[in-house]
Amino acid sequence: MSGNAHQPATSPPQTGCLAALARVYWMAVGNVFLFFCAFYAAKRPAPSALDGLYVGLVVLLLVVRFVDIARLGGQTSEGQPATLAHWRRYALGLVPVAAVVWLGVRYAHGRGWM
Repeated sequence: MSGNAHQPATSPPQTGCLAALARVYWMAVGNVFLFFCAFYAAKRPAPSALDGLYVGLVVLLLVVRFVDIARLGGQTSEGQPATLAHWRRYALGLVPVAAVVWLGVRYAHGRGWM
């Protein structure tokens, strides 16, 4: 008997702790960090260290999602295997939205709203 004799043949692949952390980061925690970074950047004149941190957080979100898909068996919200097409769609959504938020933050600071 093999070591997998007690495991049904149709069980889903197991994901490790790193995969779970990556998914929690790109789905939730990273976006919360991005929000707070933008909020506090709006209170400071540009350029500030928070502007650089904001860009770095956007890049980190993209990298973590890519690693999740390429190395950690990333999945879609429906539980299907994610592909690089999903990553491209994620990037094409995240980057423009992050840019608009950053421009809004800089505009708000310039107008004295924050």
